[in-house]
Order: sequence, then C-alpha cells, then structure tokens
Amino acid sequence: MKISLKIRTTILMIFSVIILIIIATNLVLQFDSSNKLAIKATKEQFNQFSSKVNDELYHFNIKHENFLTLISTLDGIDEIYLKNKTSKLLPFITEHLKMSDSIFSIYLQQKNNSVYKVINLNSKHNLILEVNARWMVVKIIDDIRYEEYFDKNLNIIHTKRIDNSNNLYKNKLATTNKIFKSKPYILKDVSSKGVTYSKKQNTTVINIDVSLGGLRNILNSQALVDGSELFLFDADGNIIIYNQIGKDTKKLRKTVHDYYFKLFYNLNKTQNDVVDFEKKIYFKYSSLLDSKYNYEEYLGIVSPYGVVMKQYTEMIYKSILLSIVVFLFIAIPLVLFSVRLIVKPILRIENENKKILVGKFEEVEKIDSFIVEIDSLSGSLYAMSKSIKTYI
Repeated sequence: MKISLKIRTTILMIFSVIILIIIATNLVLQFDSSNKLAIKATKEQFNQFSSKVNDELYHFNIKHENFLTLISTLDGIDEIYLKNKTSKLLPFITEHLKMSDSIFSIYLQQKNNSVYKVINLNSKHNLILEVNARWMVVKIIDDIRYEEYFDKNLNIIHTKRIDNSNNLYKNKLATTNKIFKSKPYILKDVSSKGVTYSKKQNTTVINIDVSLGGLRNILNSQALVDGSELFLFDADGNIIIYNQIGKDTKKLRKTVHDYYFKLFYNLNKTQNDVVDFEKKIYFKYSSLLDSKYNYEEYLGIVSPYGVVMKQYTEMIYKSILLSIVVFLFIAIPLVLFSVRLIVKPILRIENENKKILVGKFEEVEKIDSFIVEIDSLSGSLYAMSKSIKTYI
C-alpha cells in the first residue's frame, strides 16, 4: 500500500527526527564521558588521598621517632633498677609522656633483661587500677615483677610483687641505635592494639608503645563520600586499621576481615577500578604506602559507586531536562518556522498550478521565494502559463 504524506508533515517529521537523533547522540556521549570522567576523577581523588595518608604517616612516624630520640638523651638511661627505690628517671619520663596523648608507655630494657616501664594511666585506652593512681611503674628484676602506683605528684600509693613472672619483654626489637618499628600487635599491660618504636642506646633498649588511634584519626580526617570504607593492611593480609565514613560508621561490618580479604587481598592483582561485590557496585582502590621500615603497609579504599556517581548523574539529568526544554521551546518553534518558510511558497505554487489545470492562465501569478529552486519553479510555471495563453 502506497503511503501518502503531505509535504508539511514530511518535512516536520524529518526535521524532528534529525533533532532527536542529535540530542540522543549528545546525551549518550555525555553519559559515557561523564562515566569516564567520574572514574578518572575518583581515581585522582584516591591518589591524592593516598599521598596525603603517606604524608600523615610520615609525620606520625617522625613525631614518635623524635620522641624516642629525646628520651634516649636522658641521663641515667643505663642505671640499675632497684626494687625498693624510685628511679630518678621517673619525673623526666612522666613529663615527656604528658607531651603526647598517643603514647601508652615508655620502657627500658637492659642487657640482663631487667625492665623499667612507665605507663600513663590517664590514657583513654588504660584502666586506672588504683584509686587516684596517675602512673604505673613496672619493674622486672631477676624475673620478678614489681608494680608501683603513683599519684599525679609522683607519691607512691601502692606496690605489688609477682613472683616467677614471665618476662614478655625479652628479645625486643632494636639491636642497634637505628630506630625500629614493630608491626601492630596487642601491647602488654594495656591490652590494646598498637606499635612499638625501639632504639638501642649504649646497653639499654628504649621502647615506646604507641596507640593506633592516631592512625585512625588520620583516616577519619579524609574527605570521602558517605559509606566509604578504608583499610590499612600489611603484606600478609592482616588488617591494621579499618574505618568507615558516614552515617553508618557505628554499624561496622561484623565480617570485616572476610569482606576486606575477598575484595582486596584476593583481588589485588586485578586492580579493577569498579567491582561488583555482594550485589553492590563499588569503586575500589589500593596502593602500597611508603615505608622505611622492614614491612609493607597498604591502603585500601572502597566507595559506593552510586554515591560517587550522584553528582555526575545529577549533571546528566540536568542535561536531559535542558535538552527537553531546548527541544520544546526552541527546536520545535524553529522547525515550525523553517517548515513554514519552505512549505508556504510550495503550497502557493500548487494553487497556481491548479489554475493552469483549469485554464485560468490569466490569473496565474509568480510566487517569489528566497529559495532559489522554488523561485525558479514558480517562474517556470508563470512563463508556461503566459506561453499557453498566447498560443490559444
């Protein structure tokens, strides 16, 4: 069956289809470029974040290394610890401990495995074991443990002796005057996770136990979207610190290690920017952090794909809305105006042609148009009508 359309409808449809194709192509290209831009921008943000964490960790380490070096300059580091005598180092050590809220304790270990340890009981990670106790001193002499509790003025409050104590401070880290840092572990006496910085000075090994809270604060201070999760882990896959950003921070994953292990440790070789995990899509990023110590640390980040893409999705929706507005209020009126400019003279020529068909040659008029072809066609019809009239 032959389909017949009027010229106005035909031209209007052709123009509309062309404009719709242009708009749709533009939206598809914009959506694709927005996705690529989002991935690129997110990766750059993660790189900046990783660089910032590197800097923060560097200053974190330098801060405690300097503290350790400062302690090593105290006179009397190599003194012999006596069970019934308060060390002359105590006032100096306590003053230094007051300077840092991240340090649990300072302890000295001599060549004969005697230990002198001062614990800050005001640390939020410690429990005050004696009323009004501000400081706890642990001495291990000949494998016998002595505990002494002092108030804020360093007046002794209580003492305790534990025979046949298992000295867990043997074989400490440092064997030279080079500063050594341990891997994270549960610290003795405070039962909290931390790291130990260690240095040998003369015949004494100086150690400071440091909370990992400072590292957690470093991760907490970074600007990532809600729902992002951060992992600091070592080369063996052990999580050092886990942190979650946003309104669900208090609802940490109960299976955080399995979650991390599947997402990072097993998939680390793929290095995909976007991963589908547990029926959710995430941006994933991991990088090796700079370290001058004898073990590697990695930073891992996951951010919800939908949350990261939200601003880019909003841009796309705005583009769609703008395209619709442009189509309705600019494109369509322009199309109608253009169609009118083209169709109107053609329809008038059609009327003049009808006059020729019924023999009204004297009524035929020339239709002027800015379109050369239409103007030429009208002139031809007009000339033909005049010729026919003259002939008859």
